Amino acid sequence: MTSPWTFSASRGEDESSDAMRSEAVDDLLKSVDKRLSVHHLPNRYRSPTWCFVKEVAGMRIPLVLGCSKQGHGDVIWASAEFAAAVLINNELKGLPPWHSTRVLEVGAGLALPSAVALRLGAKVVATDVPDHERLLAMSASLAVNLQIAQSKSVSVLPHVWGEDCGTLCQDGKFDLILCNDCLYIPDLHRPLLKSISGSLAASGMALICFSFHRTAPESAILGFFDLAKELGLQVKDFGQRQLPPRCSNMDSARSYVWAAKCRDLHRGSLQKFSTSELATSDTSDTPEGTSRYQNPSLLGR
Repeated sequence: MTSPWTFSASRGEDESSDAMRSEAVDDLLKSVDKRLSVHHLPNRYRSPTWCFVKEVAGMRIPLVLGCSKQGHGDVIWASAEFAAAVLINNELKGLPPWHSTRVLEVGAGLALPSAVALRLGAKVVATDVPDHERLLAMSASLAVNLQIAQSKSVSVLPHVWGEDCGTLCQDGKFDLILCNDCLYIPDLHRPLLKSISGSLAASGMALICFSFHRTAPESAILGFFDLAKELGLQVKDFGQRQLPPRCSNMDSARSYVWAAKCRDLHRGSLQKFSTSELATSDTSDTPEGTSRYQNPSLLGR
């Protein structure tokens, strides 16, 4: 993975303070794995201001905060945490072994699920808008996790939804596409689905996780799945879960995660994801601790 590593560490601070911050980050990284070092980070991120550790389902994942000027990708939203836990707990059925699984994350932000997939052994491509700060922070996060990952294949690429997917798929299409909290702007649903459909392998699946952020009526947000069906994707409700609010003054509804799986049955294997399965409300593939019946399901709204 290629990333630019040449940035000033000081940001106007004295060298002694820089050294203390760097040592604190080194200790933090070594608490995750003794193989990690502050020297795996660019100078500018060698401070607790930028580098932190997120624990999900028993896995500790070092990440780097960004300071991008577009969107809301510098927060670990509940849907990304939900997706990361699903991967760690191996709750998705029908995927190849991790070492043979190609994973794409769209709108990755801090790329928590991408880092988890990398650690588990998948071949990962993480994407977001062509914002230098966001892509740099994402590259730094994945570069650190790469040091202790079971996979050694990861790329960070800029991608605007709806654009040609040739660059994303230059090494093949994807067995799993992760899409977390990307539905809050209904006008972007169609280009987002174009990117998902254009990158999904014939037998692949997309895991769509989201919360309602009151950016649009709930019916408009859920219209994503109606459009997905119109475009030939099959949708299966994957469950829902309340996660802790991201901050003390945030409505808990914004951390209530809904999830669905999408497949293209016209290209994929009907035996792996049958039409009859889509019509049922079984909980065999529902994340542990999840109740489908706390709120109406996506398919039964």
